[in-house]
Amino acid sequence: MKNSKGICIVHLIGKSKGGVASVAKILMKEQISQDIQVVAVVTDEDEECWTTLSPDVYVIKVKNSRMPGRNILYGMGIHAIYDEVKHNFPDKKIVIHAHNTVTIGALTKLGTIPIVCTLHGVSVWKKECIRKRVSDYLVKKVIKKLLKKKNCAVVAVSNTTAKVYETNIEDRITIIYNGSSYANNVRDSDLKKTKFLVGHIGGVSYSKGWDVAEKAFELFYRKIDDNKAMMVSAGNVYLSEEEISRLVDGEIYSKAVENLGFIQDAGNKVIPTLDVMLLPSISEGLPMSIVEAFSYGVPVIASDVGGIHEIVKNGENGYLVNRDAREIANLLYDIYSNIELQETLKKNAREFYEKYLTARRMEEKYEDIYASILKER
Repeated sequence: MKNSKGICIVHLIGKSKGGVASVAKILMKEQISQDIQVVAVVTDEDEECWTTLSPDVYVIKVKNSRMPGRNILYGMGIHAIYDEVKHNFPDKKIVIHAHNTVTIGALTKLGTIPIVCTLHGVSVWKKECIRKRVSDYLVKKVIKKLLKKKNCAVVAVSNTTAKVYETNIEDRITIIYNGSSYANNVRDSDLKKTKFLVGHIGGVSYSKGWDVAEKAFELFYRKIDDNKAMMVSAGNVYLSEEEISRLVDGEIYSKAVENLGFIQDAGNKVIPTLDVMLLPSISEGLPMSIVEAFSYGVPVIASDVGGIHEIVKNGENGYLVNRDAREIANLLYDIYSNIELQETLKKNAREFYEKYLTARRMEEKYEDIYASILKER
């Protein structure tokens, strides 16, 4: 952006963990490298979020409402936030960058504040219910309000995500793929590259397909020589020990599967050690774990949901599947037993990252959006 030092981007972050927070932090880091003033707005209870931010980020803490539904109606209080930022950085042109509609609020009057809202995915509900319909209505209400204003913009992380929120003016939703920073000096890991390493990043849960991934690994493991492969999972454990014990083969699980729990910066600590990553999720937007995997040339086997098919190219940098454990196990065996295929998938994954998924490319596209809406103010 021309005269980038003259702007201030205010990121509204709802949660400190997960892919959305990872994207926001990567984007903030890139913006700081371009001499852009960056502000992060976090809740006063989310200490983990503000303590992991760069010291160059100006942090504003807002009170987290405990009243059910209040956040989705009133958001984080963008007008008070805007006034505080304007007071502290009077010479900057300010843009509010919300990383979901909840941080804005369905009843918030937008006024003349320049706002960018990124739609990182679609909420998953176990069944149709009144709460789901109300939530969907309020989300679309915020999106329509933003799209009607020339000094606001809505971004989706994939074409598939954008289509979910179709409106009469959906053509104004801009698509910007998530980007990741490649670390030249990968931090030391406790994982040793002595075995064929299969990874699942994103949490031990049904929604992220851990149960499918684990079952697929068991089927694959039975096909190969004993002790030649291992599966690791990085992410919060949402299943109880009783649930896990019912799902797994105790013998294989005890000697060849390891749940590492939540690991800060798993993208640089765990993913580079993998030979293949599995993500048979029920629902996704554009998963950061896949972007990070490709940055290290790690092929991915993932369910064909959300925007995954836009970046995982079947047979080129990974495979799209139907959450079928046997199908995934067969693909794992094909990759494991074919060194030439491994190298081809890794090469293609890295090349796709370089072309479409770098943090710099993402940041440049957002700069264009900021410049566009600031002109309209």
